[in-house]
Amino acid sequence: MTKTPIITLAVLAAISAQSTFAADCTVTEKLTILSPQMKEMYESMSPSQQGHLRKSRMGFLSGIPIKGILYVSGKKLRSDIAGVTTVYDSGTNKLVTINRTNQTYSVRSLAGTQSPISAAVTSLGPGVRILGHATRHYRFSTNMRNAQFRGLAMSGEIWSAQDLPSNRLALSMLGGGVQAPTQLEKIKGQVLKVTAQITGTPIGSISVNSYPVSVSTARIPVTIFAVPKGYRQTAPSRNVGPLGG
Repeated sequence: MTKTPIITLAVLAAISAQSTFAADCTVTEKLTILSPQMKEMYESMSPSQQGHLRKSRMGFLSGIPIKGILYVSGKKLRSDIAGVTTVYDSGTNKLVTINRTNQTYSVRSLAGTQSPISAAVTSLGPGVRILGHATRHYRFSTNMRNAQFRGLAMSGEIWSAQDLPSNRLALSMLGGGVQAPTQLEKIKGQVLKVTAQITGTPIGSISVNSYPVSVSTARIPVTIFAVPKGYRQTAPSRNVGPLGG
């Protein structure tokens, strides 16, 4: 069941960061991912059990709001979601997954990998202003092409800030590839808001809502993209993405 949130966040990361090089940008967001099945299970639990679930990687599937942070600087990107940090360097084509809870990290080379999704994007014209930024409104849909996740699909709407730098580095989080589907290149600017529905998962349909709390173009220290001292290296898992690396 852990593959579902991995791909959920992978596709979100792909459409939330579209140029190979980018000026510094930090986006802090409020993210909710709701599986009715997980919510029903959560509501039937005791307070103690609910507390344990909230601390787990699966807890946020019950619709509990979580904080996400995306850092982009030059050829590097860092994503912090659900206790896991993912760092991608397009210069070395390597993906580093850092588990802040267990103080471990793994390194995976993505050289030669291809995107496992197909996508369609339609521009709907100017969108609403978000945090003072003028946006463009898009409708999108994606489908997984590889056998491991075949049948998984995602569709919805996004709003991207036209005055913020575009960035495609997060395409490495598509669950196994770094090459952007051509359709995703239609998305211009930094994606700020996402509303989407995911179907074909082992736990039924999942709704996703992401909205920015703050956006900053201040310079990002290089230490943000480094593995903390004292962390132990482990072998990479078979999954690639914010929750597996």
